[in-house]
Amino acid sequence: MAQIGTDRVIEIKFSDGQYRLFLEFFAAGNIIVADAELNVLALQRQVSEGDEDVDVKLGGKYPLEAKQNFHGIPPITADRVKEALEKAVQRTKAANEVGGKKAKRAKGGDDLKKALSAGFSEFPPHLLDHVFRGTGVDAGLKADDVLENQESIQLVMKALGRAEEIFRSLETGQSKGYIIAKTKAPPADAGSSDPKAPSRESLLYDDFHPFSPSQFENKPGTHILEFDGFNRTVDEFYSSIEKQLTDRQRRCALPVLRACCKKAGWRYWDRRCRYIEPYS
Repeated sequence: MAQIGTDRVIEIKFSDGQYRLFLEFFAAGNIIVADAELNVLALQRQVSEGDEDVDVKLGGKYPLEAKQNFHGIPPITADRVKEALEKAVQRTKAANEVGGKKAKRAKGGDDLKKALSAGFSEFPPHLLDHVFRGTGVDAGLKADDVLENQESIQLVMKALGRAEEIFRSLETGQSKGYIIAKTKAPPADAGSSDPKAPSRESLLYDDFHPFSPSQFENKPGTHILEFDGFNRTVDEFYSSIEKQLTDRQRRCALPVLRACCKKAGWRYWDRRCRYIEPYS
């Protein structure tokens, strides 16, 4: 089992590689079974967008080499940084010339963070935010302004180098995980960021990471919870999310239940609706 490049695709090989199962975790998701030569034998859904790098059809070839960084992650160089920034400037300029919805969608596309997110897709946006904060990079700078300033280019290089260090450290089997949680009500002390101060019942889980994102430190109403083991972190996050969803559904259903009971001439007892009896 292996990840394909840095894309959201997992490959599982069977029968000494004679059969290959691809699990895609982007867009609507997909499950594809192919043979050793990548001929598609079965799939969950067919993708036909007129682009050979995207299309997946029964009997066709699975576009493996088109996946993100399939041939490896290119090294971080000043030329690669400049190329990413120049492409962002060109995309934004072209969209603005067309106008309409395309220009609206491209708004802010030449911001430094968005430009680097597109050019360095191996680094997720939250990781870029984290290293920008640590190295003093202004994520709101325009790509044009950075291109014209060699000092800014070097600062960006330093930030990306730090992102690469964190990225590589995750491959060594580090055992920590972090959940970003928000308080259900404004905290009594808005300046407190102690993750042990609130009870778990008073928190709503928002996201999880394999590193502690500094952009959430000292943020009022936000707490960073640390766990031993990333697998445990993921289990804790999704089990809590499921419980929160169930509670929310119950709260939404209660007014409907009350109205139905009233209409039918029944009465309810207990806020959790554990017992319902007809009016006498």
